[in-house]
Amino acid sequence: MENDTENVNESIKDNPEETAIANEEELHKPYNWLDSDILFSECIAQTFPGDRDIVWYDSSVAVQRLNLFFENIRKQEPTGDAVWWRRGNQAFSVKDAEILDVDKIFLGNDRFKISRMAVFVSPSYYKHFIYVEAGAESPTGLHPEITATYIENGKERRGYVHEEYEEFNGRLISRQEYDDGASVYENIIIQHNGKAKLRVRYLTKVNFVLTPKNSPYNNKKFDRGSVELFNDALYSGKNIHKLFEFMDTFQKSDMPGSRYE
Repeated sequence: MENDTENVNESIKDNPEETAIANEEELHKPYNWLDSDILFSECIAQTFPGDRDIVWYDSSVAVQRLNLFFENIRKQEPTGDAVWWRRGNQAFSVKDAEILDVDKIFLGNDRFKISRMAVFVSPSYYKHFIYVEAGAESPTGLHPEITATYIENGKERRGYVHEEYEEFNGRLISRQEYDDGASVYENIIIQHNGKAKLRVRYLTKVNFVLTPKNSPYNNKKFDRGSVELFNDALYSGKNIHKLFEFMDTFQKSDMPGSRYE
């Protein structure tokens, strides 16, 4: 049996083409989202070395660290959905980051003017998260229905308000034009040909957490229980600890990939 193993190993060594193919297949193997908590934990360590429990960062440092965090994520998992934006029952995956200014960053399609950020490094790797607060930005002016009253009503309903629009060849275009796949520029119809980029900006203050997809916060208990806590933390900073205490109650059995579910 040992000879057979040696022969196989020698065969691989003697055939560099097969070795290269095997390495390429390993590099592009399907992403296993159940490992996202491990990946998230590793990238937290690489981005926030030495941090334990809750550590706060101001806006300029937060932007740099968020960008580095997603650089570390992309090195190991460039195309999947390991990292998720969460706030109450709203959630979406974030694949990358792009620095816009000293205090502004794109996280995926969403634009944030960062106010402050906290990283929670728990003794339990699966409970790590990044908490972010961002300030309000002005509407683009592309959507006349977005008025002061519209923003105030939206804030009362959801706690925050955002505007969707698109970027195409350096121009901002409305969401409606994006949906139609074309826009008018100097009385000429311009076809986008799939090259317009969806963008989102926040017209009120907003807060959220970044977590792994396979985290204990990915469940209905978090969806239902965190909405009011997010809003209280956003508009009364002293209540932020209530949100953190709530999140610390979650256990591995709450994870969507848990065998206990």
